[in-house]
Amino acid sequence: MTPKVEIIQTYLRIKNKDCDIGNVLKSQINDLKELLVAYQKGIVKENSFY
Repeated sequence: MTPKVEIIQTYLRIKNKDCDIGNVLKSQINDLKELLVAYQKGIVKENSFY
């Protein structure tokens, strides 16, 4: 009697944070958070260009 072989395929979900674009987005989010803090502290003034 030959042994029974079962093949199981599994797929790993790749999240945005694990991709190159995820790293770019994370960096942009951190930059925006720093800008918000600077604005709240009055270091950066609101642009009245418009």
